Amino acid sequence: MESGSQKHRDEAAPALSVVVPVFGCRSCLRHLHERLAFTLDGLRTNYEIVFVDDRAEDGSWEEIERL
Repeated sequence: MESGSQKHRDEAAPALSVVVPVFGCRSCLRHLHERLAFTLDGLRTNYEIVFVDDRAEDGSWEEIERL
């Protein structure tokens, strides 16, 4: 399963993709997403953040969907 946040969705392709493997770390996902977005926004380029879920039963996927 995958989910992603893409900055400037109206542009064709991101200049930068950050792929984050998720393995049983639901509790840190929101903070990680906020820090990544803050840092990537500073680059002033089109980017995407892709979370790849391991299907752990810790609720990671549900948290990813909320981001």
